[in-house]
Amino acid sequence: EEKVLRVSQVDVLEFDDELLNVLQDRFMNIFGYIPSFTPFLMLKPELKFLVRLLIWKWSIYDNGMTFGQRMMGLKYSQHCSSMPTKLDTQPISLGKYNRWLFVSFILMEWLHERFENIIGLLNPRIRSEKILDCITSIVQFANLMNFCIFLLKGIYPSLKERLLHLQMSPMKQQTLREPSYDFMNKEIIWYGFSEFLFFVLPYVNFFQMRNWFRTILYNTLNYKITWSSTSGNLESCALCQTPPILPQLARCGHIYCYYCIAANIQADNKFPCTICNESVSSYVHSGKC
Repeated sequence: EEKVLRVSQVDVLEFDDELLNVLQDRFMNIFGYIPSFTPFLMLKPELKFLVRLLIWKWSIYDNGMTFGQRMMGLKYSQHCSSMPTKLDTQPISLGKYNRWLFVSFILMEWLHERFENIIGLLNPRIRSEKILDCITSIVQFANLMNFCIFLLKGIYPSLKERLLHLQMSPMKQQTLREPSYDFMNKEIIWYGFSEFLFFVLPYVNFFQMRNWFRTILYNTLNYKITWSSTSGNLESCALCQTPPILPQLARCGHIYCYYCIAANIQADNKFPCTICNESVSSYVHSGKC
């Protein structure tokens, strides 16, 4: 019998657990919109039991495999020496006995959540917390030992499958899993490029580049912007073309807002006037308002 890769079996368990968590969250959110949600909170273990039971019905009971196994192209096969060497393309159907045994594990999970309530009804004097902690520790230790054995032998990834003597087998001939590094290479290249940009961009003075391009355009094409601002005119700023706020008079005689001229000179000490292209190195407050 062809063995299933360990990583494929672990992927099945992870997918099934994630599917269960997502469905439980969505199922509980449905009742969150009900005004009187408190009674449903008391029945939270029963609602989770119902979700697990529905997943069992639509997967194990109907098809003999979990949703994770179907996605990975695997199936359950009973552990026996009379297994055929050639694998069929159809999944081996589990018996009704094994299918119903899965319900017992679902019931155990419900009992684990309701253990304190059940013990409290039977005998309130018994300290159910210590008993529950002890049982939980034993089960977790058994799961850890089972997973270590799984890593060595490659069968029974979960304690439930070991107890039921169920192994995973491929529904068709397995192919060698060769990961494609194309996506990873693209991510590495993009990550390196983004890191380079984050390092370089703070040192790039875009204001100076813009002013440098404007000067070249002005000198080469003899291009001159004819705006409404003239020397001593307070109607509009020579840069933003709005009424100047705290008007400042540049050395060339044109009017700017204080923020417009101060910010540009701080960004580029060779800031050229947007009207006459003369370098604006200093400015004074205009008393004409």
